[in-house]
Amino acid sequence: MSRGWFDKLLTGKHKSHSLPSSASKSSLSIAPSIQSMTMESENSTHLDASAAPRIFALVVAIDKYKSNDYTDLTGCKNDGERFIHFLKGVLGVPSSQIVFLADEQATQKEILDQFDRFLINNADINRDDAIVFFFAGHGSRINTPTGWATESNKIEILCTHDIWTVGDEGREVWGIFDYTIDEYLRRLAFEKGDNIVVLFDCCHSGGLARGEETTNLRVRSIPPPPYPPPADLERKVLSSMPKPSARAAHTVIQEGLQYKAMESHVLLAACRPDESALEDPSRKDAPGGLFTSALIESMRHSSLHDTSYAKLFEMLDLKNKRQHPQCEGMNKDRLLFSVNTLRDGKTKFKVFQKKNKLYVSAGSIHGVVVGTEFSVRSSTQTLVLKAKEVGAFETMLEKGHHDITNAEATVSHWHHPTLKVHSSIRHSSSHVTVVPVDEPAEVAVRQDGLGKWELERFDLLIREYADRVVHVDAEAERMKDILEAIANFNSYLYRSGGAAASFAGKVKIRLNRIENIKGEYGPHGDDLLNVPVSSRSGVDVKEAIITDLEPRYGFTLENHSDIDLFPYVFYFDPSDYGIQAWYTPTSSTMLAPLKRREAVDQPSSFALGYGAFGTDPIEFYLPQGRKTDSGFLKVFLTTSHVDMTNVAQPPISEISSSRGGPKYSLKGTWTCETFVLTCQNP
Repeated sequence: MSRGWFDKLLTGKHKSHSLPSSASKSSLSIAPSIQSMTMESENSTHLDASAAPRIFALVVAIDKYKSNDYTDLTGCKNDGERFIHFLKGVLGVPSSQIVFLADEQATQKEILDQFDRFLINNADINRDDAIVFFFAGHGSRINTPTGWATESNKIEILCTHDIWTVGDEGREVWGIFDYTIDEYLRRLAFEKGDNIVVLFDCCHSGGLARGEETTNLRVRSIPPPPYPPPADLERKVLSSMPKPSARAAHTVIQEGLQYKAMESHVLLAACRPDESALEDPSRKDAPGGLFTSALIESMRHSSLHDTSYAKLFEMLDLKNKRQHPQCEGMNKDRLLFSVNTLRDGKTKFKVFQKKNKLYVSAGSIHGVVVGTEFSVRSSTQTLVLKAKEVGAFETMLEKGHHDITNAEATVSHWHHPTLKVHSSIRHSSSHVTVVPVDEPAEVAVRQDGLGKWELERFDLLIREYADRVVHVDAEAERMKDILEAIANFNSYLYRSGGAAASFAGKVKIRLNRIENIKGEYGPHGDDLLNVPVSSRSGVDVKEAIITDLEPRYGFTLENHSDIDLFPYVFYFDPSDYGIQAWYTPTSSTMLAPLKRREAVDQPSSFALGYGAFGTDPIEFYLPQGRKTDSGFLKVFLTTSHVDMTNVAQPPISEISSSRGGPKYSLKGTWTCETFVLTCQNP
């Protein structure tokens, strides 16, 4: 099944140092008939403009549909009004910063026109102001026109008021396609920055939701027509971004698209792609969507200055197990309506009790071993507890007789092998140990004659495939943080485990060039990872040799097992110790992206760099003056979702000591595989 909105809408992030600002901004004039639809909150409308919150919202809510063939809803307009009341009454957003389109006003043309005028080209919106696009109404899912390439031959649609009626130009209106929303969000991020929140209280798979209504709950979906849209429907695209200056390999944007996948905005959606968004028409106060009602209730009881989107979703209570709201996007750990992230430098793990035993939501995949010490802090006490039994994603602690609830844990001592360093810098931590020069070490740190630091590396993979010595320009105090980053790099690069997992060895990974043939991007040519395993470094790895640096490339993961899997793909750059996340599943409640095989001889597949999963192609190139350059690809496979965003790190030239705090799922098994990617001049 296509991931639909969950991939096409997780688009790219503006990089302020490489993107020009808009050269032309048009002024805005909002029609009185549109503004009059907003809820009244007089206190907020008279705020001094300089003191008003920098939040701009386009709110669309549709109960009534023009076509008599489709069932009207009863709670969408209420949802829109409740959301506006929250913006104005709680946050103090003035009416001039909100546009509300309801029912007959919410046509395809008007929605897109307002998106363009009120958001993209609004001179009053500054870069990094918070921008919200809210939609409550029907959603649907249709077959693609001939020649359109999607993973499941389906397109997701926001059902506008005039959907599947004849428009002003005499052509049938097909609502707003996912591709169109994707384009508008990319343009918006380019013009205004990536502080964008998209809220959808509608179904993602309308055609699959029919027949699920009950006497109390109504599904927000309508069936599609029995025919596909015409093949000549316009799909607008944007020009490509300038190439970045990274080394060796990076993800790039598909031709015509502007931003890296999953980075332009945060998506808050009512349900998974295989589920239905429900509304309760029998509510005593006013009908409304279960998702919107729960979301607003959670926001009302949250402190905006220390609540992230991800944390907000942990607090959601729909009292309905039939839909699982989704919070997705690379920026989901940002504070609400902000570009800031709350960080305190330590990774925090949840602590919970199960069958009278105390657990922490971290396991072997995170580097926990028996004896790892956790500092467990609750509202009443702080304890140091050791890991007693270590699972894949959770660890049982030595509890004693402590009654601990609503607690978090940080690692106070890992007790796994540390990075051994030869150095005159006095530094010791649970990750780094300075050892005498007559003992083996992975890194030697010394100053060269030019005042820079010289790092000589002795670990197996870097010694074989990368430069033995690199130079770092940093103050002595910052070298401690750099050593911690190197320890993190090596810890994940050499992490192994899960060999006994039933699916170990049953996922094949291919690397091919990506070509556009007859309008469809896909893998072509030889599989560059179809090579023998090499042991020359002392570590068993496959090495892909890339000599043709002109094409873009993509990976295909083929699942030959009978287990649904979550893939995590990282690129390790040994030149600067940066770790790039090329793919991480974005939500703890999402479906597994890499499905089990369909039959013994029919593996399922997951595309990285092409297809409908919202990932971008890979471009390989050599740094200036180099004839060869290598990096490492690490693929983790798990049986349940794990938030591994803390693996990624910037190059050591940008390293600071603050690292974010992810939240982890708790059950399952995992395995991993490492590859070498080498660029060479032919």
